[in-house]
Amino acid sequence: GEGFDSSKNVYLPYGTKISELADYSGISKDENIKILVGGVLRGREAALEDLFIAGMSPVVALREKDIPRFDGIICTKCAECMRACPMLLMPMYLSFAGKTNKKKMGKRFGVDFCIECGICQYVCPSGIPILENIRKIKNVCENTAEGGGDK
Repeated sequence: GEGFDSSKNVYLPYGTKISELADYSGISKDENIKILVGGVLRGREAALEDLFIAGMSPVVALREKDIPRFDGIICTKCAECMRACPMLLMPMYLSFAGKTNKKKMGKRFGVDFCIECGICQYVCPSGIPILENIRKIKNVCENTAEGGGDK
């Protein structure tokens, strides 16, 4: 991404800190940089103090100002995400469940079966952060006890 001074392939031993990779690769220090380990579609945000433990994973550094923000965008129910989902899920409902913290809804629409491929977010014409919302509801479902408080 634009956060690196140049693109390069680097082989790292397991346990290398992201900060060491950043120093080696020349991540710009003068701007706010978002680092994604695992690529743009499926990547997870990483902090400089995190360890790089994945094998053969791309690391992307993006300038904060180059990352589009879609706060308040409303789903048009076009179902492009649903047509693209390789698991035949309804990502628009899973996204809504994540945005509103509705555990039962997430479970009902199969959040546990989502493989987090990111295709739904890629095809969304509204630019809704579907995968981010799905990860939120997955986290809620995994971290709450069965039968606990549920919305």
